Amino acid sequence: MTKVELENFYLSTLKLSYLDAVKEYEKCIHTKLGKLIANRELPILHQAKKILDTMLHSLV
Repeated sequence: MTKVELENFYLSTLKLSYLDAVKEYEKCIHTKLGKLIANRELPILHQAKKILDTMLHSLV
């Protein structure tokens, strides 16, 4: 989150599994703010999952 989000919108972080995080972003996508945040966060979340999956497969 950005400093502005923390200070002005009083947002906080949650620790969720990958699938739960995707569901939460998709559930909130119907509001303007939810869509803005999902459009920013979902691509990063998907990319992080790909990277972690690749790293895990290379260890096996």
